[in-house]
Amino acid sequence: MRPLRNPTVQAVLSWALARWMMFCFATIRWTHRNQGVAEAVWKQGGGVLCVFWHSRIGLSPSCWPLDR
Repeated sequence: MRPLRNPTVQAVLSWALARWMMFCFATIRWTHRNQGVAEAVWKQGGGVLCVFWHSRIGLSPSCWPLDR
């Protein structure tokens, strides 16, 4: 039997992952570099490229300004 294919196991793991990400979103601190440059480009209607270290990609939505 493959335990990861069991719907109950999947539900428990997804719940645990969601709670872990909620905890991380609430406690993580981000460093924004050259934010003024990005703000100036946004004001002109241009696009901005955001770069994250590979281990931070899963948490990257927490650093995006919600009013954009």
